[in-house]
Amino acid sequence: MSGAGCELAEEYLQFGQPLAAAYQGQALAIDVANAPYINGFSTKVFSCFAAGGFMLTSRKADLAGALGDLAEAITFSSAEELSAKANHFLEADHERRDLTRQIQAVIREKFTASALYARTVPKALSALKGHE
Repeated sequence: MSGAGCELAEEYLQFGQPLAAAYQGQALAIDVANAPYINGFSTKVFSCFAAGGFMLTSRKADLAGALGDLAEAITFSSAEELSAKANHFLEADHERRDLTRQIQAVIREKFTASALYARTVPKALSALKGHE
């Protein structure tokens, strides 16, 4: 389905190479988070940026906590703000690519499996030692 220069996927894309290629092949993706993400945010955001794509998404405090100031550039709270940011980034290729690289650096530093284990395993071991 398409209209006004937009494409809506009518098929399910498996996680992995098919989804990564779809993210890479678009100038801009949009994710509107729904009720389950009152706290937290969809993994689609990091998947898109990790694949080299660019995404605008609903403003969430947890995403701001994860990305710091970078989150403000890619989040929106209203249809008007989404429209303004989408129009801006569709014209600002260099800025869009620069933000993607910056967010990829954060993902590589803080959100790999190794980083997750480094944050959680010591806490889990400490908790287990307290219950001996």
